[in-house]
Amino acid sequence: MKKLILFVGVLITALTLNSCSNDGDNDFHYLDKVDNIVGKWSLRQLLINNIDQQIDECQKKMTIEVSENGTFFGKGFKYNDAQSECVYYNIFYGFWHNVGNSNYVITGLKTQNIIITFEDNKIIAEYLEEIEGISYSIKTIFAAESDVVPDQIIGKWRSDQEFFDDEEVTISECEKKGTIQFFEDGIFKEIEFEENETKADCVQFNEKTGTWKNIGNSFYKMSNINVDEAMKITFESGKMIVEFNSEEEGEWHKIKIIFINANN
Repeated sequence: MKKLILFVGVLITALTLNSCSNDGDNDFHYLDKVDNIVGKWSLRQLLINNIDQQIDECQKKMTIEVSENGTFFGKGFKYNDAQSECVYYNIFYGFWHNVGNSNYVITGLKTQNIIITFEDNKIIAEYLEEIEGISYSIKTIFAAESDVVPDQIIGKWRSDQEFFDDEEVTISECEKKGTIQFFEDGIFKEIEFEENETKADCVQFNEKTGTWKNIGNSFYKMSNINVDEAMKITFESGKMIVEFNSEEEGEWHKIKIIFINANN
């Protein structure tokens, strides 16, 4: 399955193998009117055999720019574990041709038939890919870049209230100085504070980074935190409400933390 994740777009690394290598590319002819495929598109979703692969926010930074002259240009991104950041890793480019009935020919791909349809300013591309003798059904969905709305989680937040099994827990003013900041590339940075009883002061004691992913229906997955399950996160009036279950000594408890916007 890890090999399949590499195919995070209908035009991906394979396109660079021979995208401009064939003299026949210049024989492509194009329609007189502007094709719906023309524009700049951002990757939103990848399905393999109709199973949503839940690509991360870093992979969603992948863009494809399709020109009227029959060429395309794109950039791919991936999360670098060693550097703990989302990095640009690939440029791909080539030629496209609409042959009618939603069928497109795109140079460099290892498949003969690509079906591309359009719905609500989205591209839906479907094709078959054979890997190690096994055929997989690939579907990628791109949205017009102008229609991509930033996730509401992006920004800096400060904890304001906390509830344990619906009972409010007191948070000290020192703890409230802690912040968590979410970036558009799927990275977050958290800074925590605690009271220094010796100096009667508030000091920073922890700073960590991790990744976040919106998996739909107000649920998010995050790495490098003490919560294994997806968390429900909703937003209202400048607040972020985080809800999840936590196990303590064999018993499960409901946790709710309310953050306020700290961008200003």
